[in-house]
Amino acid sequence: MIGRFALGEIVPLAVWTRNSSDTPTLPVRSPVAAVYSGTALVLTQSLPIADRYGVTGFFSYGLHLDARFTTGPHSVIIHYVIGSSSYLESQDFEVVAGGNALGAGIARYYIDIPQANVVLLQTDAGKLLRRRNPRVE
Repeated sequence: MIGRFALGEIVPLAVWTRNSSDTPTLPVRSPVAAVYSGTALVLTQSLPIADRYGVTGFFSYGLHLDARFTTGPHSVIIHYVIGSSSYLESQDFEVVAGGNALGAGIARYYIDIPQANVVLLQTDAGKLLRRRNPRVE
């Protein structure tokens, strides 16, 4: 199991492609990860190579948990082809309650202007949010 994550977090998907003799080998094309919630396909994503010349056959991708993901267990099936042989790798993670699909706030700036109070918030998903007249309760 990869772990437990809330909405807005990043799930690290990674695979080290190996041939039948367990030697790291580059596949014919990038591995493809299919993410399932139960039996429903949530998304498919091609995994980019992590370090082409430093580590042979290591592919990774940071999967952002957005509004497409529901609370509960998810399965990841990673498929790749080396030569004429097809390989599969299975990974699991769980989405737990809480979090925000826009990501967690990593930077905040408060602006006090005559028309309104404004808060600018940057999330770890790369979003920049603007909120007017926020209240703290």
